[in-house]
Amino acid sequence: MMQRRLGYILTSVFILLWMTIGWANAQSQTGLPCVEALKKTKAASPRQPETRFVVFGDNGSGTPYQEDIARQMWRHFQQNPFQLALMTGDNFYFFGNVNRYGDCRFLAPYRELISRSVCFLPTLGNHDVGRPVGNSAPFFRSYRQEQVRFFGIGHDYYDYKVNDIHFVALNTNTYQAGSAQAQWLQRTLNDNDCQAGPCRWRIVYGHHPMYSSGKHGSTARLIRDLKPVLERYQVHLYISGHDHAYERYGRIPTPLTNIGLSNQAENPWQVVYLVSGGGGGDLYPFKKPCLPGLQHRRADYHFVSFAAVGETLQLSAINRDGEPFDQVTYHTGPVGLQPTTPDSQTCGNHPAPIHYPKLKPRACPAARR
Repeated sequence: MMQRRLGYILTSVFILLWMTIGWANAQSQTGLPCVEALKKTKAASPRQPETRFVVFGDNGSGTPYQEDIARQMWRHFQQNPFQLALMTGDNFYFFGNVNRYGDCRFLAPYRELISRSVCFLPTLGNHDVGRPVGNSAPFFRSYRQEQVRFFGIGHDYYDYKVNDIHFVALNTNTYQAGSAQAQWLQRTLNDNDCQAGPCRWRIVYGHHPMYSSGKHGSTARLIRDLKPVLERYQVHLYISGHDHAYERYGRIPTPLTNIGLSNQAENPWQVVYLVSGGGGGDLYPFKKPCLPGLQHRRADYHFVSFAAVGETLQLSAINRDGEPFDQVTYHTGPVGLQPTTPDSQTCGNHPAPIHYPKLKPRACPAARR
């Protein structure tokens, strides 16, 4: 009996130690500490700064589809090494329980990239803060602070600069005009000093889409409260998730009356809007016809690869088989990003999601709660 009890105690200690080491590695090799280490490495290089990064989101399902995308990102890294991985939220389904799922739904699937010092920089989705879709639904326990600590990001909204790009991550669950976050955003975007001189690119990302033809659709409060700020401070790209599909928008006519906002003035600055929510969660069908300005959409598992060098930004959306399905190169211009070649509208009317069988999440061992 004593030997069995001792064995149980030693096993428990080993598991706790393994989890502690894993979490410590996550906190030191992701988030803002990882970015600071990357900037020191970049400072030693005399070459023209090139920044490669990937975007994915709505990934924390624990299904084989999440593992497929993680595997394709690793294969892509081996051919085209990138430094940053931006996550558009819903990092741990369904209620953000990083204590239970941090190891098996983050450290395990992305272990190769983490070990190569790729910096993972997430936003928080509605499932990460314990709130189901629909503000009238009851709240569950929020894991906001636990995720902030786990990923090493300091706050639920934050910014960082790498080479000549200024990245800003928002908590769109709580963003509204006049809030502390909104005031912080304007101060932050007003700072134009980057690592390699003046910032050439401004990229903002959050969980909720500005525009979407998917299940959840466009976010009216962000169009009202956030879009004018992005245009005023000449942000080039706004990236989001929430709808489990891919959408890329060019110039969107204002006013966009089909979502009930008809009082905004036209701004000549063109923000490119991207929805990337195909990181592993169940895919959503498109519920609406193509919105004005929608250039491409596809309901498929995917991640998006970017390469920024000089005045060009290359984008490639890649599916779970490693095949690109949308590619475009932008250059900076006097009114924002402009494609180097004419960009035709190819979204179709109501394309159905790529059909995959519904798979259950892989079991996670019991962990800290």
